[in-house]
Amino acid sequence: MSNLETILVTTKEDLLQYRDKICLLFQDCFSSKMSVELWEWAYINNIYGPPVVALSFDGDRLVAHYAVIRNDLANQEGGVLKTALSMTTMVAESHRKHYLFTALAELVYDELKNQSFNLVCGFPNEMSAPGFKKRLQWTILEPSYVAKITKEQLVNSSKLIEYINDNKRFGFDYSNKSKLKWRISKPEVKYETSPKGTFKSYEGQIDLMYLTNEIIQSLDYNSVYNILLDSSIIDLEKYKVFDYPFGYRSFDGKNYDDLISLSMIMSDVF
Repeated sequence: MSNLETILVTTKEDLLQYRDKICLLFQDCFSSKMSVELWEWAYINNIYGPPVVALSFDGDRLVAHYAVIRNDLANQEGGVLKTALSMTTMVAESHRKHYLFTALAELVYDELKNQSFNLVCGFPNEMSAPGFKKRLQWTILEPSYVAKITKEQLVNSSKLIEYINDNKRFGFDYSNKSKLKWRISKPEVKYETSPKGTFKSYEGQIDLMYLTNEIIQSLDYNSVYNILLDSSIIDLEKYKVFDYPFGYRSFDGKNYDDLISLSMIMSDVF
C-alpha cells in the first residue's frame, strides 16, 4: 500500500475537480449512485465554510475518502464552538483492512487542529461506532434515540424541560436565519418551517427537527412526532423507536459529554 498517493483538500474549488471520482467510489462502496445535488449542498454550498477532505489514490483511481464539513454549534449564552461534522467514510473493497480509514481521518484531524477547531462530531451507526472509539479516540456517548412522541408526553417530561432550559448546551444555531435556510435547502427532502418549528415529512410521519419551549407549546395535541432525544431524557425512553448514537473527538482538551444539545437538524441524514 506504500504506492498510494494521499492528498488533503481544504477548499471548495479544489474539491470540485474530484467530484466524479468521489461519485465512482461511492457507487463501488454502496452499490448505488451518489446524489450530486446532495453532495454539492453539503460540501460546496455549505454556508459555514469549506470542507476538509482526505483522498487516497491508487494510480488514477480514488480508493479511499474521509471528509468533514464545517457545522458550528452555538448555545443560548452566545458561545460558539468551531465544529466539524464527520461525513461519509469510503474505502474501496480492494483496499480494505489496511487502516486507510484511520490514516485519512487522522490527516483530516491534524488539519482541523491547525485550523483551531474545537471538536469533530457525528452520528456513527452502531456498527461503525466501536471503530470510531477504538481507532480514532472518539467519545461515544450513551445512545441517543428517536422516539415517537405526542405533545402531551413532551409537556409532561421534566427531564426534557430541564434539558431544553440548559443554556450552556451547544446545538444547531436555529436562530441564525441564513444557516437555517441553508440547512433546510437540503435536496430531495421537503421541510416546512414556521414559528411553530421546522418539520420534515417522512413516509406519512412528521420529523420534528429541533425543540424549544415555544415549539412544544405550539404543537398540535392530535399529532405524533418523531424526535431525537438525549439518553439523559429517561422519562421518554419508553417511546423509543430506535437508538441513534452520537460521538465526538475534542481538539481543545475539553470534555463536552454534557454540553451538546442533540437534535435531528444536527445530522445530515434527516
